[in-house]
Amino acid sequence: MAKPPLRKRLLRFSLKLLGALVVGLVLVELGFRFAALHDSDLARKLGASIRHEHLFADRWQDDYWKLRTLFVPPEYREGAYAPDKHYDELLGWRSRFVLPETYEHEDAVDMGDRRPVLLYGDSFAACATPADLCWQGIFRNSDLADEYRFLNYGRTGFGFDQIYLQFIHSIDLYADEDPIVIISLLVDEDLDRSLLTLRGWPKPHFTLDADGALRLDEGPVPKGFEAYIERYPLEITSYAWRYLVYGKRMLPETWQRKVMGRQATFAEMRALNARILAEIELELAARDLEYFVILFHSKKHFGPKNKNNWREPFFIRQLQRLRMPYLSSKRRLREDQKTSHRTLKDYYIFEGEGFGHYTPLGNEVMFEMIRRGIARDYDWSP
Repeated sequence: MAKPPLRKRLLRFSLKLLGALVVGLVLVELGFRFAALHDSDLARKLGASIRHEHLFADRWQDDYWKLRTLFVPPEYREGAYAPDKHYDELLGWRSRFVLPETYEHEDAVDMGDRRPVLLYGDSFAACATPADLCWQGIFRNSDLADEYRFLNYGRTGFGFDQIYLQFIHSIDLYADEDPIVIISLLVDEDLDRSLLTLRGWPKPHFTLDADGALRLDEGPVPKGFEAYIERYPLEITSYAWRYLVYGKRMLPETWQRKVMGRQATFAEMRALNARILAEIELELAARDLEYFVILFHSKKHFGPKNKNNWREPFFIRQLQRLRMPYLSSKRRLREDQKTSHRTLKDYYIFEGEGFGHYTPLGNEVMFEMIRRGIARDYDWSP
């Protein structure tokens, strides 16, 4: 029997090779999915080395935080990153000092005829120290306490979007009492968090409509991870591919950036947060309130790795464009270092609970920003 023509034999071989390649890729993908996502003991044992969220996504992507929770054993998953017992259907979670529904601060009961000073922000506003060593405790023991009442609305884990929501849903409780409003944020991460629907716990989420206006996702924030993952399922198409891109970084640098889509993500991040800041300024101006902004910085801002971070310069440009006065914690720390010769370990917690946040001494040093802001002695003002 005569052999088929060479062309046909090559075609058959190519098809078999292609089929084997496809089957191989499917088996690799199934293997990754089993090792990464299955809850069996065998899967957890086989996937121990790859069950790390940073191997599949960036911190500003929802999938990073979804995987972070899914990698926890199911019996502990629901409460692994729960923000204690203060779920809030609008904010996701709220401060233990803030009452549900009304958002009145519990420290407002003894306001008297003192002028309110309202601080909004994340964990750098809320502090990692006990309350008496945080801003409210320092304020209470200062010479400012007779004239002002300090109300700390800071909450651990908040993004800039949640800071805005907390502000807009509480400010009218005090608007008639001529408050001084302090909007603060951690320039390292709070802008990134605005893109997320989950950060340890489900959170609110804004998008921009065709006219550039803020649009909040409909419905209450899901209560718990199981309710959340039904509403916002994982969006990863291939875990094997993600592992090559994020875990092994095997692509050339130019391809890597394009595949990760970071430039498009950062553009979205800038547009969304610029709109949020503009809305805050509009609401403050509409009520004719005195205010200033505080820029908090992590200890990373004092090392070489922060040289190419675009977030702080971007946010400062937005503040100046909107003519919003601000103070910088980085500038305050450097001023104190010149006279005290202290090291970063004096200002920041380097291990254990509260890692990366201010020490009690750090709070005292940074309190000078609040004092200066109240005195209208800003680092920049129009």
